[in-house]
Order: sequence, then C-alpha cells, then structure tokens
Amino acid sequence: MQGAVSGYLWTQNDRGYRDIQFGQNRRYWKGKLRGAAYSYVYSVLFEIGPISEASIGNIQNLYPAQGFVDHVVTPVIGLGWSITEDALDQYIVRYLERRTSNNWARLLVRSGLNPARSMANTLAFKPPWHRDNRPGVRSAQLQDLEWMESLGERNTALIKVSPPPGDAPLNSISRPSHHLHGRWTRRALRWWRRVRGTSRIFAVAVCCRC
Repeated sequence: MQGAVSGYLWTQNDRGYRDIQFGQNRRYWKGKLRGAAYSYVYSVLFEIGPISEASIGNIQNLYPAQGFVDHVVTPVIGLGWSITEDALDQYIVRYLERRTSNNWARLLVRSGLNPARSMANTLAFKPPWHRDNRPGVRSAQLQDLEWMESLGERNTALIKVSPPPGDAPLNSISRPSHHLHGRWTRRALRWWRRVRGTSRIFAVAVCCRC
C-alpha cells in the first residue's frame, strides 16, 4: 500500500497528469509510470536513504537483510494496487454516483473503495473523498451523463501545461508581468534577484579558487 500512496502523492502534484482517468489512453499510463518512478525512489530512500530504516534503525545493514526485495516489491505492487483502485473508481464508484444523489453514500463509496488514494488525500490535507478528475460529492453534474462524458474526453486527452511538467517554476518569477502586483510581490522579486546575484558571485569565486 505504501507504493500506491506514494504514487498518488506524486500524481496529485504532477500538473500535467493530476486529473488522469482510467482507460486505454496514453495520458493515463504515462501518468501512472511517472508516479511509479517516484514510488521507486521513495521506497529506496525509505530503505537505505540518509534518513531510513538502515540509517536510523540499523536493521538492514547486514547481509542478506538489506531490504533489496522492497526496492522492487513496493513500487510494482503499489502500481498494481493504484491501477486496481482507478478501475474501481471508474466502473463502480462512478456508477454508484450516477445512481444516487446521497452525499454521504458517495462520500463513503469514494473513500472506502480507494483506501490508498484516501490516505494520499489525507496526507495532502484534502478530504479523503477528493478527486482531481471530477466534481465533489455534492455536485449534481455527477448525474449528468453527457457532461461527464465530455469531462472524460478532456481527462484522457494529452494537454500542454506551462511550464512543462518537470521544469522549475521559479524561473517565471525572475521577470515581473502584469499579473504580478502588490507590495509583497515586489519585495519577493527583489529578494529573488539578490539570491540569484549572490549565487552567481559565489559560483565565480569558487571557479576562481579552482
């Protein structure tokens, strides 16, 4: 379950794939593989990282108990677990949401049939029944079949985000725009310019010493 939870945590913060929807579409599987890659890194750091079972508990510092099996088992089973939850969410949870307008029933179904996703939502300070790919449990649009189908087409289509996923968004604050205003924004920009200038001076000094 740890692998599934860590994969969902990545997907929640992956701007280009956070609203993926289960199905035979490239966007979904690409998003799941990105989450599985993060789950693998998370598992390795949990086992043998700087702050891990090996470094704190000293329980994996002797052969053959280094926990190498967990490097494979956790992300692989976690990926399968999360795909199973996505399938349940797509074919069972959505079906029950269309059949009832009871908010409590929708809430319990969403949370109960997707335990790993519910845990990831809780860790992200969101309600356990939260979904990024459709409205909340109180929305009447959940019973609008035509609207949900159009939303599904949007969720399964490849979209472009700016900056692309993986690019550092800090570069965008180095230049002010008409969307940025206010005293605190100007102070933040001045602070960022000072940090960049200090970093450059430090880099030049290191190069000169070398």
